[in-house]
Amino acid sequence: MVLKVASRAEIAPFRVMEVMRRAFERDRNGQACYHMEVGQPGTGAPEGVLKAAESALRGGKLGYTDALGIPELRQAISR
Repeated sequence: MVLKVASRAEIAPFRVMEVMRRAFERDRNGQACYHMEVGQPGTGAPEGVLKAAESALRGGKLGYTDALGIPELRQAISR
């Protein structure tokens, strides 16, 4: 059996990946670096989000949505 490399392996890395690589390199070398690139925020979720998530979980709102998403949410976002 011959393995073939997927064509997506030829996609150039995202520019941000190079920014992150250089930032972490500065960290390792003890150089000052302010992380403003992509990634996880340094703050927790807002209280309203936590309450809404807990309410949804306790209310049994688990599972997949329609492939296009929740209609009410889509309408709210579009407004």
